[in-house]
This record gives sequence, structure tokens and C-alpha cells, in this order.
Amino acid sequence: MDYKQISSMVSEQLVSHASISLVLLEIVIFGSYLLAGYITRPIQSILGKVNDVADGHFDFRLKVRRKDELGQLANRINAMIRNLGHYTSRLKQMYEENRAVKEHLESIINQTADAIHITDLEGKVLRVNRAFEQLYGWRSREVEGRNLKIIPPEAEEEMSRQHAQLVEGMSITSNETIWMKKDGTRVEVSVSTAPVRDEAGEITALISVSRDITSRNRMEELLRRSEKLTTVGQLAAGVAHEIRNPLTTLRGFLQLQQESNKLNHRHLDLMLSELDRINLIVGEFLILAKPQAVHFQNRDIRFILGDVISLLDSQAHLHGVEFVLRASSDSAMVHCEENQLKQVFINLLKNGMEAMPNGGKIHIKLKHDEQLNRVRIEIKDEGIGIPEEMMPKLGEPFFTNKESGTGLGLMVSQRIIQSHKGMMDIRSVMNKGTTVIIELPASEQQPEVMEADQVTDDTLTDEQK
Repeated sequence: MDYKQISSMVSEQLVSHASISLVLLEIVIFGSYLLAGYITRPIQSILGKVNDVADGHFDFRLKVRRKDELGQLANRINAMIRNLGHYTSRLKQMYEENRAVKEHLESIINQTADAIHITDLEGKVLRVNRAFEQLYGWRSREVEGRNLKIIPPEAEEEMSRQHAQLVEGMSITSNETIWMKKDGTRVEVSVSTAPVRDEAGEITALISVSRDITSRNRMEELLRRSEKLTTVGQLAAGVAHEIRNPLTTLRGFLQLQQESNKLNHRHLDLMLSELDRINLIVGEFLILAKPQAVHFQNRDIRFILGDVISLLDSQAHLHGVEFVLRASSDSAMVHCEENQLKQVFINLLKNGMEAMPNGGKIHIKLKHDEQLNRVRIEIKDEGIGIPEEMMPKLGEPFFTNKESGTGLGLMVSQRIIQSHKGMMDIRSVMNKGTTVIIELPASEQQPEVMEADQVTDDTLTDEQK
């Protein structure tokens, strides 16, 4: 056969087979593409939705109706999206609630009139409110992250002791002290401090709320002076009666010496004794009448009670009242302001006398409890008592059952005892009497001796004279 004819036929067959192969290849490729698209379409849909979830969109669901592994994966992703949406909604709600509470607390802290500052356990300031800035003069940016220089040098030891108690979990309320402002001036404040705990219960910070009590203290001092003047006016009659007796004696002796025209030394001793008695009474009276600077000293309660009983003894006799004092021979030293405690005892003894219009006895018991390191004073009368419904109101200003009373005596007395870090309790039974119990912290030191130029007749007690 002709080779060219064979070669031509072979070439045609090759071209035909090549064309068919190319067509088949294109069909296979296109079919594979369609098949791959059908297979990967759910995966692409899942990937797109997962990206949307990552961007924070949870308001859709995957629609995959297949029953194979991809369908199960889509169902689990839908469940995950649903749970994430639910949790996210709760978190948003809690966030809004926390934000509202935080703004509310921020408003309260900044608008309150009390100065608030928060410190860590090392004493560095974490934050302060506006009232703190106004009271002490520091701006928040000046103190945050730093230690406050607010404690006077003489109070640093007491502050260290309180800090140790706070770190142990105790709270300190209404501690009246003196702090310093930015300019170095001092201010009287009442401070309440408490520990701040985290979720695990560990103490992480300390919060202090302080209030300026300068005006309150001045007002209380005015009330004390007012009540003192009222007491002095009521004591005037008894003092006048007590002075009249020695004056009568003096006048009689002087008349005798004038008539005899002779000097009797025995009469002179008696006259000097009576003059000393008058001087003592007037001195005690002036101590109550004139304003006194508050100066705490170590004093024996026995002597203070003795001075008060001597001052009120004549008035008690006029009303048929007898004072019965029972005190141990041991000293009962307290760190006190003597004149203020005298005012307290005068108020209480006068109340006891007024509660016994027909006379009777007022029992005064003084005891030093060495175990508790406290001095306990009980004043019990035999009067008409206090009605039970009036007991909760005792100590309120201007509350009294006396026709001419001011209602300030008992309140002032309670304030004085509180300022001495003591306690006063009142118990009463109708028609049997009233008992007032006072407890004061004892002092182990001996009484302070006044300098020679400070000793006057106004300050000497019976024993000292």
C-alpha cells in the first residue's frame, strides 16, 4: 500500500483521538469543578458564618439539610451560635447593670458630704472623692498613688495600731481624732474605716469616711456651757445657804471680840477655818461657773466625787436627801477633764434629788476593776423612777419630764462620757428608783502635779488644801 495514504489515515485518527481526548478532558474538568463546588459549598457557608460569629454577629443560623458529617457540624455550629448569643445578651445586660450601678455609686461618692478616700494595704491612695478634695485641699491627681501626709506626728503610733487591726479584718467606726490638711492646719474629724475584700474574701484595700466635726464640737461645747450655767443658777441657793452658816459664825465671834475688846486666839482659829470653808465653796462654785479650757489630766475619781458631794451636801440637806458613798481605799485614776466630770456628777446627783421629793438616800458606789482596767461608778436613788416608754428617749435634746427642765443635762453628760471613751447606762424601775452606771477607762499613772504658779484656790481640792 502507499505509505502516504497510510500516514494520512493515521494522522487523521490521531487528530480525531486528540480532539476527543481534549473534549473529554474539558468535560471531566468542568464536571469536577461542579462536583467540587457542590461538595465545598457547605464548608464555605460554614466558614463565612464562623467569620460573622467572630465579628460578633449571632442573629442567623446555618441552613444545611445534609445528614452527613457536614450536616452534623452545621447543627453543632448553630447550637454554639445560639448559646453564644444567649451568653452575650446576658453579658451585655450585666454590663449595663454594672455600668449603671457604678455610675450611681460614683455619683453618690462624689456628691456625698463626707470625705472618702481608699488606700491599699501599704497606705497608697487609690482614689478620693470631691468632698475629700474640699476638706483637705488635695486634688485627686496629687495624691493618687502616693502616701497621704494627713496624720499628725503625735497620732502616728495610734494610727499604726489601728492599721494593724484593720488588716486583720476589724472595722473602726466613729473614731474622733485630728487630721491635717494640705496647708498644715488641723481639723477635728470623725473617721470610720473598714477593709475592702475581693471575691476570694482577701483584704485588698481600706476605705475611710471622714467628717468634719469642728462645728459639732463647738456646738456641744456651747451646750455644755449653757447647761453648766443652768446648773450654777440652780446651785446658787444651796451655795448661799452653805456660805451663810460660816458667815453667821464669823459675825458672832467678831461681835464677842468687839464687846470684850479682847483677842481670843481660839476664836481666831475657828474664824480662819470658817473662812477657808467659804473659800473652798466659792472656789468650787467658780470652777463650774467660769469657762475652762479642756485639758485632760490623770485624776482620782474618789476626790472628784468628794468635791461634788461637798458642793451639793447643803442643798441635799434642804431636800432631806443623804449621800451614801462607798468607795474602796485603792486609787481610781482616770485620764479625764476634771470639770467636765464634775458637771456630769452634779447633773446626775441633782436628777436623783429631784426624783425624791420626800427625801431619801442616794447610794454612790465606786469600784476599780483591775481585770478590765475600768473604773465603775453607780449612782442609785430611791425616787419615783422613769416610765418604761420614756427610756428610749433619754438623752435626746430638749426631752424632759421636768416643768422647768431644758432636756440638755443628760445629753451633755452622755457626750462628756463618750468624749472620755466611757459608757453610761441608765436603768430604772417605777417607784423603786433609778440607777446610772458609768464606766471609764482606768489610768495607771499617778495624778499630775501642777506647777506652783498654776495652783490657786480655784483648783485646790479638799485633800490638797
